[in-house]
Amino acid sequence: MKQYLLITFTLLQTICCHAQKSADNIQWRDSIQSQINNQQARLDKYEAALNDKAARIEEKLDMRNEYVDYKKEHIGWWLNIVGLLVAIFGVIIPIVISFVGRRLVRDINTQKRELDDDIIKMKQQVGKKMSDTDREVADIKKQINDKIAEADNYLSRLKEYDEQGQELIIATTEETKKRLAALDELAQKQNLTDAEKTEAADEARKIMQDEHITPYEKEKASALEDYFSGNYQSALNKYNRVLAKYADKISPDELLDIYNNIAYCAQETGDDYMAISYYLKMPKHKSDKNAFVYNNIGVAYYKIKDYDNATLNYKKAIETDDTIATAYYNYGNLLTEIKDYDRAALNYKKAIEIDDTYTNAYNSYGNLLSAIRDYDNAIIMYNKAIELNQNDDDPYLNLAEAYLMKNDINKARLTLEKCNDKHDCGYIIVQSLIELLENDNADVEMHIDNLTLADTKKLSWSFRQLDIWLNHTDSDSIDSAKKDKIRLYIDRLVSIYPRITK
Repeated sequence: MKQYLLITFTLLQTICCHAQKSADNIQWRDSIQSQINNQQARLDKYEAALNDKAARIEEKLDMRNEYVDYKKEHIGWWLNIVGLLVAIFGVIIPIVISFVGRRLVRDINTQKRELDDDIIKMKQQVGKKMSDTDREVADIKKQINDKIAEADNYLSRLKEYDEQGQELIIATTEETKKRLAALDELAQKQNLTDAEKTEAADEARKIMQDEHITPYEKEKASALEDYFSGNYQSALNKYNRVLAKYADKISPDELLDIYNNIAYCAQETGDDYMAISYYLKMPKHKSDKNAFVYNNIGVAYYKIKDYDNATLNYKKAIETDDTIATAYYNYGNLLTEIKDYDRAALNYKKAIEIDDTYTNAYNSYGNLLSAIRDYDNAIIMYNKAIELNQNDDDPYLNLAEAYLMKNDINKARLTLEKCNDKHDCGYIIVQSLIELLENDNADVEMHIDNLTLADTKKLSWSFRQLDIWLNHTDSDSIDSAKKDKIRLYIDRLVSIYPRITK
């Protein structure tokens, strides 16, 4: 019995330990209650069996008593007969019989007393066992109730932790949405520096590592990472996958941002018509972003040389929001392209007035000033652009060109050296060619012969500028023989490296 109760207690203790570790709250508690009810039923059944056994023992004792009484009754009856016979047959036989009868009665009484003692002992044992069983059952019930209370306490704490976890997940999800929205907002800008793009790509990667992020948010963050990293084709593919898989999860605001980013990626991959198609189907319900939409549509039309529609959309952007610097900047580029320099200058100045850190606006304004041969002011603009963003090659190249146009060959060379030191961009060949303009040096010529090209695309641009300058009247002060030597070296490099074009 004790072994059975010990097994039962161990089972219950194991169940309660499992309850402590399990997170399946309701099912686990129901299982515990069911097992407790089953154990109680078995205890009740055992108690009933004990009571039944005691009743059977008492029934047997009663039957024994009846049997003893029955024997006494019959013995007394036979004694009467014997007495009669004694009376009939004499004294000896009756005396003998009387002695035997008394002996039998004494034995019977002794047996009855022993039997009564046994009955009393059995009753005492049964009573003691019943009492012990009741105590053990009470102890088990107390332990079970204690475990139930302990389990309820754990369940309550688990529920509290679960609620806190849900609140944390909700807060984290809201924070993730805000971070993604901030990246979408940043993607609207066209004048991001390389540092800003790198920081945005890092932020997108951090969002992707959030364990509570949804699959939709993770894929969107992955697309934004490629977008800010300049992997536009990959970003385009990921955005299209997001649209196909999560159309029911994308809010109207997010859809506008995704369309805008797809269109921009299409522009950067050379598919301007696709860009226009996405820009044109963007909803116009967000007034705070319509200006960016019109501006981006204008850029797409500008790239396919549809200047009328580009102009129309730039003007719409400015009318919608006259503080959007990129619209003035892009409109200035268009006006420069059609050689409307006066209006172009006004738009560049307006863009700089709105955003005095707009590197591209300073650089493009410098190009305009160079086009009208105002090299001194162009140099000021290029230097300002370099001051704001030293990671951009174009201002360095344009500044070197402006110095060449002013016949300041030394400053042109120094500018290209700075560019090469910062970016390892391969302009050292052009630097060496410029050195040939300053002196006839066999070491320089040998150095040029041993150089390798780091960036043929940028060298092509540099060679074109150098060739233009060599044919420009501003370079007439340079000895024609040196200029011919430079042309010879350029032609030789172009023949060696076909990807370089003048």
